[in-house]
Amino acid sequence: MAFTTPLIAVTGKRAPGSDVWTPRSAYLGALESAGAAHLAIQRREELGVAAGLLLTGGGDIAPWRYGRAAQPRLGPVDEERDELELELVADAQAGDLPVLAICRGMQVLVVAHGGRLWQDLPSELPHSLDHGRGAGRGAGAERASHQVLLGAGTVAAAAVGAVRAEVNSSHHQAAQTVGDRLVISGWGPDGVIEAVEMPGARFVLAVQWHPEDILECAGQAGIFAAFVAAARRR
Repeated sequence: MAFTTPLIAVTGKRAPGSDVWTPRSAYLGALESAGAAHLAIQRREELGVAAGLLLTGGGDIAPWRYGRAAQPRLGPVDEERDELELELVADAQAGDLPVLAICRGMQVLVVAHGGRLWQDLPSELPHSLDHGRGAGRGAGAERASHQVLLGAGTVAAAAVGAVRAEVNSSHHQAAQTVGDRLVISGWGPDGVIEAVEMPGARFVLAVQWHPEDILECAGQAGIFAAFVAAARRR
């Protein structure tokens, strides 16, 4: 089905006491700027009306889902969100639906394919950079934390328009292994995995940083533009 203005299903988190999944406005604004409409997805069945899936940032994933016991510095988890988003990944890929995954979303994608996570970079990978420096939100916030290197010829590099980019960073978990069908296409200077994608898919790209918060930085709007273009072609 062709979409002039593709509808993108967007995951979100719940406020305490709420049963409504709500994405941050920055994700929605980035989609609108790229020419897409959006749906804050509440149930698995709603994915059937969408032309693409955006998996957004948020809390930690329950470690039993990738065969690990909880470490002392594991953050809060939401088992219902884990379940919904893993189901959405399975459904999206069964239907060759374009997928963009950001921060936690990248980790969900990795776990869905049998990969594993570092539960806490500072304690498990102490040589790594300070990846929890803030996503560059609000007046005076740091807009870029470190560089990423993107593989030549990858979906990630094509979307950004370069093989190097300055990005922000707001996470304490990261992919340790990426599982089946996914390939690593971006790395931080400390070797932490910063982007993964799926060769042969219509469009599956995951980034560990938050491009929605730094759209003014070189190449970041291109990530959403490439995703929306793939959704429009569906």
